[in-house]
Amino acid sequence: MADDVTCIYCQSAGPFSDEHVIPAGLGGDDRDWLLKDVVCAVCNTKVFSPLETKVMRSSPLAIARLFYQSRSRDRGGKTVAPTIQAPVSYFDDTGSGLLLEQQLGSGGQSTVHPQVIVVPPNNITVAGSDVATMNALVDELRSLPDTLTICEKFRDGVEVRFDLTPLTWNGRSYVVGVAAGHNKAPADAIWLEPLELPATEIVGILTPRVFRRSKGPMVCRADSLADAAVLLSFVRANHEVLAVPADATATATETPGIHFRQTMDEDAYDRVLTKIGINLCAHLFGAEAVRAPAFDQAREFARTGSGRVRMLPVDQAKQLTDKFPRLPRHHLLVVLIEPASAGQVGHAAVLMQFYGGLMHAVVVAQGSSGLPSTSDLIYVVVDYEANSITRCTPDQFAEYAIRVGAEMPFPF
Repeated sequence: MADDVTCIYCQSAGPFSDEHVIPAGLGGDDRDWLLKDVVCAVCNTKVFSPLETKVMRSSPLAIARLFYQSRSRDRGGKTVAPTIQAPVSYFDDTGSGLLLEQQLGSGGQSTVHPQVIVVPPNNITVAGSDVATMNALVDELRSLPDTLTICEKFRDGVEVRFDLTPLTWNGRSYVVGVAAGHNKAPADAIWLEPLELPATEIVGILTPRVFRRSKGPMVCRADSLADAAVLLSFVRANHEVLAVPADATATATETPGIHFRQTMDEDAYDRVLTKIGINLCAHLFGAEAVRAPAFDQAREFARTGSGRVRMLPVDQAKQLTDKFPRLPRHHLLVVLIEPASAGQVGHAAVLMQFYGGLMHAVVVAQGSSGLPSTSDLIYVVVDYEANSITRCTPDQFAEYAIRVGAEMPFPF
């Protein structure tokens, strides 16, 4: 530990918390590959944890992680499966011709949420993947109270506002009241989400519905508050016909048509990659190495998003990817140090390949002095199923790649 212990990102004197070199959600090691007394608790929990959560649930990594990584990490004795976050996500049910609310799970398995759908002109149907949850939703909708609260979420920059609107039953229908802004949504509110189609080739029909996600509140999907009131009034007025048939089977197919839309934050994605590169250098070369001015630009970008770092363009990334073995169930990180030469500044770059995809290259340090010193490439291999990390020399990595059955480029 250095005499002058400060956070490598914000230079505060702490308090500190353990920081994963590789995020736990990407298979990071909870035992040996941790930075201790290096990253303060504020940077760790207030800055980087929200960034990582966003990337793990809504980014190219999130989709690959869903299909390739069967487990994330153990928490409280339980294994957590990867999930993604999508504003709209539909199952194209060829039997009914409807688009049904669904969620993709580990391995790309589709789960259709329990839902009650209004089918024009005046029909109502119940759908879902699980008969028990379908019945639970129907029971809730059969006993809708006389006063409901509809919640709409609005974002203005980093500020989030919740508009809460009461719906009051007048004996025939729900009447829309006056909305009021709040900084928190009540647990019993029904969320309003618009009828939106993703930009995919869709055959199924999207109509108003009420559904419940596996974790979260009840949701009413309609184009407006007035439409939500009409939908809920129709459901309440027809509660006698709300029923799940005794012989109902789960909606499923071996080759489902899935349509979803993700909102991806490219800035958050690049910042997380940069942070991984800095953390890796801190673990390999020591915290003092990444406190050097050569790392200033990358540290500031990772922490605040201001400025930029040099990253490999996509066309060059494709060429670089073909030069390295593709490891099954592993991530590959390669540290490359180019010292300064006559008329040229030096740089430290970290190459990263996740789930066998494109090789990213992030320049985490540049300058004429203060760069870490190493005479060869350093290979770091992450087994994201076993949550283990291995450091290799080039020769050790070649042996490792052959041992795990990697798809080898020639020559390598």
